Amino acid sequence: MSFKVIPVLFYLFSPLIFAQAIYVTADRIKTKESEATAKIIIINQEQIKNTHSDQLVDVLKQNANLDIIKSGPNGSTSSIFIRGTEASHTLVILDGAVLNDPSNPSRQFDLSKLNASNLERVEIITGPQSILYGSNAIGGAIILTSKSGISRDSIAIQIDSHNSLSTKFNQSNQFNDHDINWGLYTNYSDGYSASKDSNRLNDKDGNKSYGLNFSIMSKVKQNSRYGFTTRFQKENMDLDKGGGPGTDDHN
Repeated sequence: MSFKVIPVLFYLFSPLIFAQAIYVTADRIKTKESEATAKIIIINQEQIKNTHSDQLVDVLKQNANLDIIKSGPNGSTSSIFIRGTEASHTLVILDGAVLNDPSNPSRQFDLSKLNASNLERVEIITGPQSILYGSNAIGGAIILTSKSGISRDSIAIQIDSHNSLSTKFNQSNQFNDHDINWGLYTNYSDGYSASKDSNRLNDKDGNKSYGLNFSIMSKVKQNSRYGFTTRFQKENMDLDKGGGPGTDDHN
């Protein structure tokens, strides 16, 4: 064999030699992405970090190019539409727990209520998934995974316009067969006035929020784990009924 042919063969087959299999949970079990029956979009921890936003809505919009509608500034109700279906047809799962509100007639989950600073991985399964996940997943499913004990510790402070300040801290530890992760975050912004008339009241509609999370995962056997995850979030936001003359409500 000519030595000139060897580099060509190496170039053609190197992806098969060095490629690593990506596993997903689209079928509720650990499955290779190439063997999954649905189209899957994976957002890893590095992509979440590079979004430069703690809002799950921004992470999905920037990395998955999904159709998302927000009713106002950060913190306001946000809805996602996958493949033209209704927002109530998207199932959201965090660490195996369904987040869709069963008491809501539409069973829709408000994406603005979840902070992404402690997420390790996001999987978006597009298309009907009702056979596996029930009627909430007619349009698709979003599967969220929290950071584990092997994740990197992180701390970040971000300053933006309108006196906006956000801080986040996350720490992970591993003790024997137990992975412990905890974190907290704060967001504050003065906001801006929605009124556009010359005599506007200059009423700035700000928002502030803070939250914390804690999770522990324990290994029972080589392929068996159980865990506990809890999250707390509190948010205050000012909203006007509209913009323009006479609609910027200073109350």
